[in-house]
Amino acid sequence: MEGAQAFGLPTARVPAFAPALVRWTETLFPDETEDERRLRLAACALSDIAWADHADVKAHQSFQRVVHFPFIGVTHAERVFIAATLHARYAGKPDDHCLQPALSLLTPAVQRRTQILGRAMQLGHRFSGSVPGILDTARLRITADAVRLEVSEGSEDVPDSDAVQMRMKQLAKVLGVPKTEFAAA
Repeated sequence: MEGAQAFGLPTARVPAFAPALVRWTETLFPDETEDERRLRLAACALSDIAWADHADVKAHQSFQRVVHFPFIGVTHAERVFIAATLHARYAGKPDDHCLQPALSLLTPAVQRRTQILGRAMQLGHRFSGSVPGILDTARLRITADAVRLEVSEGSEDVPDSDAVQMRMKQLAKVLGVPKTEFAAA
């Protein structure tokens, strides 16, 4: 965690966004272990490392930076998990050649987890404009038939842009959920 924070937070547009993103992604994995939680927190701390890169290279560059960063206390598979999560956060495709052969260190279930977390982080950044207070007014709820973005009643930040809707659909696709919904909470 310390390495992820030391590397990610100084380069982030809004360093205080990482803790808000941690809170926002809490409900994604109800059976999360302590090790999985640690990796989710590290990925959130690094979630804005490529904000200044050109859109065409953000996914690739963030993956390369993280997979080669000299983190202490993580296995190769854990480093790949964090890097692949950031690749997904920056809209990288799961079959991108830059992920190979590193992705072979992860089981298919863990690869799916990288996609879910990365797409949820991408949605959180887009929906809130990377403003912690806005993200704190929303909740992401996953059910068997929908990805639901609930916004606090009275909030002026209604997520109805095409970009937010597209990211909701991408997350729903990764989760295998048929629809998306917006609602006041």
